[in-house]
Amino acid sequence: MAITKGYATVAELGDKMGLDSAKELTHTPLLESSITNASRLIDLKTNSFFFQQTFTDETIDVTGRSDNDFYITRNCLDIITPSPVITITSLTKSDEVLTEKTSFGGTGDFFVKQTQGVITKNSGLWSTAPLAVLLTGDFGYAATPAEVNEICLTIASVFTRLDNRTVTDAEGDMEAILASRIPTWVFKALRRLARPIT
Repeated sequence: MAITKGYATVAELGDKMGLDSAKELTHTPLLESSITNASRLIDLKTNSFFFQQTFTDETIDVTGRSDNDFYITRNCLDIITPSPVITITSLTKSDEVLTEKTSFGGTGDFFVKQTQGVITKNSGLWSTAPLAVLLTGDFGYAATPAEVNEICLTIASVFTRLDNRTVTDAEGDMEAILASRIPTWVFKALRRLARPIT
């Protein structure tokens, strides 16, 4: 199994666990699945992602949300993206092509707070009419942030020691099992990195 959109490498996890190259090679499938599972847990706990992803024709529908967790705030002033904005290739509102305002004194229909993942309408409001907002662009991170990498390695090293990487108890709760094995700093960091959902 290859790592899918992981926040660490097999070599990094092998180093963290003190594995020599022979043991790392023997346990590669376990290490890869542990890294992938740890990465998805991070995504789940932060309501975000920490890899680069291109979204094409992302539609924010009448509910004010898209399938990929882009949403319009209740006051209709901002679009909140699931991760930081790298670039906006195109953005339309009710079939009107909008332009980005890139400087303080410049002109444009919207401006982007890149690291916060916020797209703000320069004047007026975002519409939540059916198919009113359509956007294309790149979001996330070109490289995994160091803190996310360390969180991933810590969680993945725990996953390698769980029987069949089972992370739920008889009632389907993963929190109790993980909380007893993962250091508290990891959960504090995940809460701090979490994207607010309204």
